[in-house]
Order: sequence, then C-alpha cells, then structure tokens
Amino acid sequence: KAKNVNKTTEKVRIIKYLLGELKALVAEQEDSEIQRLITEMEACISVLPTVSGNTDIQVEIALAMQPLRSENAQLRRQLRILNQQLREQQKTQKPSGAVDCNLELFSLQSLNMSLQNQLEESLKSQELLQSKNEELLKVIENQKDENKKFSSIFKDKDQTILENKQQYDIEITRIKIELEEALVNVKSSQFKLETAEKENQILGITLRQRDAEVTRLRELTRLFKTVDLNVLQSLTQKPNTVHELRKSRTALNKEE
Repeated sequence: KAKNVNKTTEKVRIIKYLLGELKALVAEQEDSEIQRLITEMEACISVLPTVSGNTDIQVEIALAMQPLRSENAQLRRQLRILNQQLREQQKTQKPSGAVDCNLELFSLQSLNMSLQNQLEESLKSQELLQSKNEELLKVIENQKDENKKFSSIFKDKDQTILENKQQYDIEITRIKIELEEALVNVKSSQFKLETAEKENQILGITLRQRDAEVTRLRELTRLFKTVDLNVLQSLTQKPNTVHELRKSRTALNKEE
C-alpha cells in the first residue's frame, strides 16, 4: 500500500511539474481559455488524497519553485527568440556581411550557451527541491508508521488499565461484602455482650437479695437461739414464764 501511495505521489508530482511548465510557456500568449483549463487541472490535482495529506509541504515547495519556473520560462523564451533570430539572419545574410554575421552569430551562440547553463542550473535546483520533497514525504510516511505504533501501544495500555480497574472494582466489592459481614458479626456480638451484661446485672441483684435474705435468716436464727435460751432459763426459774414465752413467740412471728 505504501508503494502504491509513493507511485501515485510521484505521478501527481510529474503532472504538477508539467502543468507548471505548460503554464509558464502559455503565459505570453494570454490565452484565457488555456489558462482556465490549466487552473482547473491544478485544482483537480490538489484535491487528490495523496496530495491533500501533504498540502502544507506542497504549498511551500510550490512557492519555492515558482521563481525557478518563471526563470525557466524566461530562459526558454530567450532561447526561442535567439533561435528565431539566428534562422532569420541565416536567411537574410549577404556574402559581404559574412564576417559581421559570424561575429553576431558567435555572440548569440555564447549567449545561448550561457542561457543553457543557467537553465541546467535551474533544473538542478529544481531536482534538488524535488529530492527534498521526496525526503519529506518519506519522513511523513515514517512518522505515520510511528504514530500507528504509538497508537497501538496506547491502545494496549488503555486495555491493561481497564482490566486493572475491573480487577480493582471486583476486589473492592469483595472487601465491602466482607466488611459488611464483619460489621454484622460485631453488632451481633455486641448485642450478645449487652444481653450478658444485663443478665449479669440481674444475677448480681438477685445474689445481693439472697445475701441479704441469708443475713436476715442468720439474724433470726441467732435471735431464736437467744429467745429459746432465755425461755429455758425462765422455765427453770419461774413456772409462770409460759405466758412470757408465748408473748415472745408472738412478737417473733410479727417480726417475721
């Protein structure tokens, strides 16, 4: 594909060069129809895909070559005029003026050689510019290949980043689920702990109540022992203590 593009570009370049030469040749004739056709052909060539991609470079090269084309056209006109003058002089020259004609012919030939040398130099300059143009086109093609490589690398990087992001999202989701489960377990453990603390408080209250009850029972037992001892002593001392014993029993029952 790159070869076909280069061939097409070369053909377009040759066509544009020939159009430029043709435009320079017909510039003196002032034929508006020919100039219009040349302009239309240039416009058609300029929109070709192989040319439109390098418009800036082509414009710069065309501007640089325009003076050379004008100079080539002038040199061609001068050569054409000189050749015409030589032909006319060869037809109209007389034997008496042969020396003068030879001198003038030599002068014209020298001028012709000088103009041809200038033309060759202009053509060399034009070829040099064309060579630079081809080098620039190669650089552009290489840059396009590099851009494609970088684009492929960036695409691979984007794919890797996307895969890493997806993996990261999966890990985050898993961690969130585990965290929620741990939070539920913590809440359940906290509820159980609070329940156990309440039960411990209830058991503590119950235990204190029972301790108080045991203490009270011990006091009552001690009191019973004291009363019984007093009763026995009274019975041994006085027979009328039965009535007092009953009163003591009644008072004890009231205390209970």
